[in-house]
Amino acid sequence: MEMIIAILLWIGCISAPNSYLQTQINGFTTQHEQVITSVLSSEPQQAIIWQQYGAAVPYVEVDDPYR
Repeated sequence: MEMIIAILLWIGCISAPNSYLQTQINGFTTQHEQVITSVLSSEPQQAIIWQQYGAAVPYVEVDDPYR
């Protein structure tokens, strides 16, 4: 989940610090599935994104209203 959050930050559809509902994160993930899948299949790209956005990931709160 942390890498997906970093990718969503990189794409620019979420920001940190901020909080989102799990359903919103799921929607963004579905909407950008092709890009996310591409990044997840490339370790070098993951490393670049994590280096740029990994520090911001803890500042993105994902709330699950069904928990």
